[in-house]
Amino acid sequence: MSVSLFSQQVLNSKKEISEKLNFVPQYKVGDEGEGGGIVFYVSEEGFVVYDGMGGEKLCHYLEMSKSTLGASSWSPATGYANTFAGIGYGKFNTKKILDYYKEFNLTEENCAAYRCSVYSTEKAAAGEWFLPSKDELNEMYKTMSGTVVLDANDNQFWSSLDYDNLFAHFQNFSDGDLCGGDKAWRGYSVRAVRAF
Repeated sequence: MSVSLFSQQVLNSKKEISEKLNFVPQYKVGDEGEGGGIVFYVSEEGFVVYDGMGGEKLCHYLEMSKSTLGASSWSPATGYANTFAGIGYGKFNTKKILDYYKEFNLTEENCAAYRCSVYSTEKAAAGEWFLPSKDELNEMYKTMSGTVVLDANDNQFWSSLDYDNLFAHFQNFSDGDLCGGDKAWRGYSVRAVRAF
């Protein structure tokens, strides 16, 4: 490793530690977020968001679209995109799903990740929003389930975690159950998420 590369890594580490130590929450759960959504998760320590293109960003908040975007299939065909469950992986997973199914004509009805990726607000452009990971969706359930269910097609929401070729993870917002659903089923709702 070159001295300049090592020096840059040390500077980046110092900056990240400083950001963590000096963080003062500006938003709380239920507030309107930076992108015009509703904040549902706050982390004073911060969490790393992976963008699926090799980039990483330290964030402290997750916000969700103010309304449910509608119902979608998880994907237009069978296949295993091999996505991840943790907080910070929703954006990564969305990119991975879109890349995996790029040969198909993706629409908002046949791909939940695509529906989220084209969503935008006056404050946040398309591409900033994503289909939440399993753990991100569970945080949404824990803090905002009543608000989310009010305008949903039904009480079940897709996450960006796939189990295998045929099934992907969804969560029932009536009781919190975490289940596997047929990727082709168009009956589950979609809520876009953004990290900042």
